[in-house]
Amino acid sequence: MHAELEGNLKTHGYGFLYCAIKKYKWFTLAQVNAALRAPLPGSGEVLPPIRETALKGRKGILPKAGGTLVYSAGQMIPFALASPEIFRPLMPAQALLSPHWTAWLAHVKYFSAMMQPSFTDASIRRLDGLI
Repeated sequence: MHAELEGNLKTHGYGFLYCAIKKYKWFTLAQVNAALRAPLPGSGEVLPPIRETALKGRKGILPKAGGTLVYSAGQMIPFALASPEIFRPLMPAQALLSPHWTAWLAHVKYFSAMMQPSFTDASIRRLDGLI
């Protein structure tokens, strides 16, 4: 579980936000942080803002190798689960068809399925397919 919360999810979230904000300019960091000041859908949690320094890139418009969001594992859960509702209204229509958005949604979908309190044979098969 921590491998996902402290690794894959944080790295992918950073990459998605870097590309959305810095490379494609679909929305701004200020817009994301304004959305994070409101209680998150589902949990009601309020997360700290994402700092500009957290979105450093490499030469040009590439995300930094090893870049990550600076949330704790516990903060990544509500962030990831609420992220589709946070980002979707900020994105232009063409961005909703991008592979970056599609990949992030797929990651959130399997993460959500993984976080269920119990599993059945069918839900395990569904989770396996999502992964």
